[in-house]
Amino acid sequence: MQLVFQIPDASLNPRAWIMRILRRPVDCFFPADCPRSAQLVTQALDIDRLEPGYAGRWADLLSGDERPRVATARALLARYDILLCDDVLSALCMIWRWWGWWQTGSPCCSKTT
Repeated sequence: MQLVFQIPDASLNPRAWIMRILRRPVDCFFPADCPRSAQLVTQALDIDRLEPGYAGRWADLLSGDERPRVATARALLARYDILLCDDVLSALCMIWRWWGWWQTGSPCCSKTT
């Protein structure tokens, strides 16, 4: 079970790179996937509608709209069975896209939807 805070100012290290934040669950929970963790992070950013260049940004440079998406992506990369979101409606669309990605191996909807 993982808690996801939609106001993640307290849960994202402001002096950490987004790549480091998103790679951590993959590196900790799925060591076999470590060689492709950068690829998983890039796919996570794409599904969350963030450009791949965000991986090289500091967390404190994200806008108020981008921080919750990074926090949700981090929780989903850990592949927990249960996610508890403090603002379910704002996370619902993103979680639905992620569910399709994990089930099919590819994003289930385009950036235009």
